[in-house]
Amino acid sequence: MIHRNAQKGFTLAEVLIVIALLGILASIVVLNFGGSDRPANERALRANLQSLRSAVALYKADHGHWPCSEDDYGYPCSNQDFRRKLTWYSRKDGRTRNAKNATYAYGPYLDDFPVEPFSQADSVSWSLGTERLKERVADAVDGSSGDGGWYYEPESGVVVPNLGSAFPNEYARF
Repeated sequence: MIHRNAQKGFTLAEVLIVIALLGILASIVVLNFGGSDRPANERALRANLQSLRSAVALYKADHGHWPCSEDDYGYPCSNQDFRRKLTWYSRKDGRTRNAKNATYAYGPYLDDFPVEPFSQADSVSWSLGTERLKERVADAVDGSSGDGGWYYEPESGVVVPNLGSAFPNEYARF
């Protein structure tokens, strides 16, 4: 009879090769799925921005001035005032109320105030007393630190995402 001293199992080199291959595969999977929410956020950003811009334009069509501009009631507005002007009923002069009646016959222009999807912020920043073109507003926001949410210019009605230089500059130009 012949006895072989055969050992069953894997050598250390074989185990290390398998571990290295699994590590490489895991890193590929993580890299591929890590940025997968970016296209969805871009679509949501475009949709929310369009809703906000449409609401601001409808407000101007009804009232004859942009929300929170110098001609609007309650100027200068707070963040909460701006949201109410777009989500509540209003009078011709811009006063708001959460219930409709004969005097408060305008709006609401939005059911819910949109969230900026990258930062999940719904805050609004603005500058008062200057009217700039959309491109110049986008340049100013693109070069800023940007804390998320929206940037609104009440004298021109321009709305852009307030993302700042941490994001690609095309977002400021949507």
